[in-house]
Amino acid sequence: MISTELGEQRSPEADLLVAILDAIAAYERTLIHARPRASIDARRRAGRAVGPAPLGQRIVAQALTADAAELEKLSQVRALRAQGLSLARVAALCAERGVLTRRGMPPSLNTVARWCRAASVP
Repeated sequence: MISTELGEQRSPEADLLVAILDAIAAYERTLIHARPRASIDARRRAGRAVGPAPLGQRIVAQALTADAAELEKLSQVRALRAQGLSLARVAALCAERGVLTRRGMPPSLNTVARWCRAASVP
């Protein structure tokens, strides 16, 4: 609700003005939410990528393609987990061997778990 400094002297005109301004503010809030959604929908209809690429893939010319280096990294991590190593040990081995995230950082426990859960990409 829009605040006014009318004090105790509220008139029908002031009430009308507050109601109109409240309606305009509600309309603007609706537009704020609608604009990004419309942009995302338009990108999807045009066949363009929206959001980050799934694990094992990358975006090239607005299309998803397999990322051989990342697929190899995922297979290494899954192989270590298949040997029965803990997530903490796999994360430590990744740091030692230079297996890094997309951002160039050693993987955290959550990242290693996500890499192990990720669906395999052909």
